Amino acid sequence: MTSFDTERVIVEVQCRPVIWDQSSEIFKDRDAKSKAWLDICKVLFENFDDWSEAEKNIQVKKLQQRWKTARDTYIRVRSTKKKT
Repeated sequence: MTSFDTERVIVEVQCRPVIWDQSSEIFKDRDAKSKAWLDICKVLFENFDDWSEAEKNIQVKKLQQRWKTARDTYIRVRSTKKKT
């Protein structure tokens, strides 16, 4: 239930600019971001709608953490490459 395919997470986030595109007007809309994260969970977990609200919230938080970790790693590697 908590196993994520990082590449799939990246692709799904990439399809939803509300999460990552800071130049977008909708980027500041918290409701739109929450809906986007729920949409991603529905794509990644086929029985997501059957879970309790507590389970859904836990999985959304874990998914957001996975995205943040992947993004931070990418930025760190890119920064290291620029320095060399």
